[in-house]
Amino acid sequence: MSDQPVNPNDPHADESDGQAEGFVRIFAAHHQRLFAYIMALMHDRTDAEEVFQETSLVLWREFPSYRQDEPFMPWACGIAFNQMRKFWRQRKRDKLTFSLALLEDLAREATEMQDEVESRKVALAECMKSIPQRDRTVLELYYGAASTA
Repeated sequence: MSDQPVNPNDPHADESDGQAEGFVRIFAAHHQRLFAYIMALMHDRTDAEEVFQETSLVLWREFPSYRQDEPFMPWACGIAFNQMRKFWRQRKRDKLTFSLALLEDLAREATEMQDEVESRKVALAECMKSIPQRDRTVLELYYGAASTA
């Protein structure tokens, strides 16, 4: 996005606004799954956050080339994987590095697991509904706190 003021006479202004809104909508619906994908492949949360931020910027820049009739996650995960490879190449001097073949295998597994994780989350939510509110609150407090540690 530019810091330049919007020219109301610009014939592309509405198109640009619509494109920005489209990106925000689809990104908001998928950003948690995208971050989970990156976290599954990175061994450090700080590194994963850095890659997620770079991925988000690339997604924003490349969104005009995204085909709206295609699923967003495979496209976004492909970009995320490329950003992870770039990150790993830059960090190659670190002691712990993995082969590209291993990283590609891990990426493929993480992608395949996304649908399973989503269905498990839905099943867990249904299961939690059957637990008394007091017990549910205890579980949410314990596991919610444990997930942020």
